[in-house]
Amino acid sequence: MTQPLPDLPSEVIDDAINWSIKLSFNDPDVSTQKAFERWLDGCADHVEAWSRIQSLSGQFAGLPKVAALETLNKLPEARLQRRQLIQLLTVFAGVGATT
Repeated sequence: MTQPLPDLPSEVIDDAINWSIKLSFNDPDVSTQKAFERWLDGCADHVEAWSRIQSLSGQFAGLPKVAALETLNKLPEARLQRRQLIQLLTVFAGVGATT
């Protein structure tokens, strides 16, 4: 049985989602890349949130949009709020389209 993931502050999860969108859908310049690295190095919660977002991106990359949404909707509400689900779905749809 897997251990439950520790809770992360919603702002940290939001930041990780926003960074994922910035880095995936734009051609980040040097200042953006450095800002991301500073954010990532800021605390262990940032590293954990980024790891989770990257893990989810890989898991959802090959799924059709409807299947990804259904899977995300099954996640416990305490972990991801509806707004975050929509943001993540946007990221996964873009990742799937670029592969």
